[in-house]
Amino acid sequence: MSASLLQTVSTRLLGATACIGVLAAAPVQAQTVISGWSTGGDDMVGMEITVDFLNGNSQTSTWGALGDTWGATGSGWALTKSSSSTYGNPWALNVNEAFSITSLTINAVSGNTMFDLYRNFTDDSGVMQNSTPRSADGWTFETVAGQAPDSFDYSTPIDVSVGDLFGTLSLLWEDGFWGTMQFITDTDNGTAGNPVQVADSTPNPDPFANLLTQFDLPTPPAATPQHPAVTPPPPTTQSVPEPTSVLTLLVIGVMGLGTVRKGQS
Repeated sequence: MSASLLQTVSTRLLGATACIGVLAAAPVQAQTVISGWSTGGDDMVGMEITVDFLNGNSQTSTWGALGDTWGATGSGWALTKSSSSTYGNPWALNVNEAFSITSLTINAVSGNTMFDLYRNFTDDSGVMQNSTPRSADGWTFETVAGQAPDSFDYSTPIDVSVGDLFGTLSLLWEDGFWGTMQFITDTDNGTAGNPVQVADSTPNPDPFANLLTQFDLPTPPAATPQHPAVTPPPPTTQSVPEPTSVLTLLVIGVMGLGTVRKGQS
């Protein structure tokens, strides 16, 4: 290997080593830290509420102060919650008949909020399962007054969740809904320094994968053999006369011998 090639490889390997050091020293992304379990309407400012209307239109509104209560409003609808804790205390959904809706979706993460589904529970095998640390008891969606949705769904898992914390709640009415409904679903908050983070659904890439290829290291030339390959000579062959040819030669030889002897006599 030439000196220039060695220098190039050394320089680039040093760069790769430095890059590895930077990757190793990179800080780990902060996780959600639950601030407490007594979350009221005034603790969820910034949540995004989306409704889909029976006529096919859609509307999104941001959660905030509404006079002496908290909530979000739009065309013919309002979702509200007082400042009391969401644990055991209902939310209120009001929809005007002329603006019947088919679904309501609450994006809690945008308000540094998450839904806390259940209390500590015993699984099918009789083992007590605990909820996420610091989340305390939870409360899965429950209709307490009015027309219940045909279905509800929690989605968007939170990074520290053990299966009980989610960022989104969706309610669905197949034939539309209007009127007044009250329901309970518990929520918790993240801290200001470590707000609510959604769980990463993709695997973490290997920071060292293909690292060296990024430095475009040259490929060393193929080694020259010290002894050139010797091509063996082609094999020699000898033709064997056919039997008839041998017989002919013997006859000719005998006749020639007889002629010679006759001449000598």
